[in-house]
Amino acid sequence: MAGVGSEKDKPGREEAPMQASVGDKLLVHGRTVGHHDRTAEVLQVLGENGTPPYRVKFDDDGHEALMSPGPDTVVRHHPEGEAR
Repeated sequence: MAGVGSEKDKPGREEAPMQASVGDKLLVHGRTVGHHDRTAEVLQVLGENGTPPYRVKFDDDGHEALMSPGPDTVVRHHPEGEAR
């Protein structure tokens, strides 16, 4: 059946690795019913070339953590030159 599956399911197709910079926000989608989405600010990038792990601070409770985000996380890049 044509059109079934996604582009990432096709052989030889790889997703680019996650990349973030200090000041970017990570949007972590809730994975189960009742768990809300959370956002966290990247405080430190510990991987090479912007790759995980990241030291982050969650916006909702101020909790800091070391994080290697999974596929349920989206990077919202901090605009260049914008004041924080």
